[in-house]
Amino acid sequence: MEGLDINIEDPFKDIDFGSLYSPSRGDPVTDFSSYIKSINWTEPWLMALMSFHGVMLIIILILRKAITAQAVLGCFMLATVYVSENINELAANQWRLFAKEQYFDSKGLFISTVLSAPMLFNCLIIVINFLLYNFYLLRDVQVMKTRQISKKSAGSKNKASVEHKKSQ
Repeated sequence: MEGLDINIEDPFKDIDFGSLYSPSRGDPVTDFSSYIKSINWTEPWLMALMSFHGVMLIIILILRKAITAQAVLGCFMLATVYVSENINELAANQWRLFAKEQYFDSKGLFISTVLSAPMLFNCLIIVINFLLYNFYLLRDVQVMKTRQISKKSAGSKNKASVEHKKSQ
């Protein structure tokens, strides 16, 4: 194929992979933990938000057998996580109305930490509950199926023994 001149560009040529993590930037885990420590967790709206997440977790645990209610809660929480970028922009513009400090950064680290991560954790609990519910449901179906098969086989044995006694 000598006549073909194919020019394939490297899609990653503009990314400086060395700058993604360097010792001068610091350890991401240490930086995140210091970021968490820098947040004033005694602000009323933050306490209310954390209480909301706790109440949602309690509701999820109480409603563990109400699969439809959990599905509705899960959809609500996932929709909230989906629009969290818009919530972050709105909160960044209006932070003076409810907060003492401007926490809402352009990258969304704060909103991800205080809103999205706890909601995703609660959704994970719902998914685990769905899996357990389906496991037990499948087990119950298998038990019923086994009982039905054993009743049929016992019924056919009884018929055969009754017919055998009649023929004698």
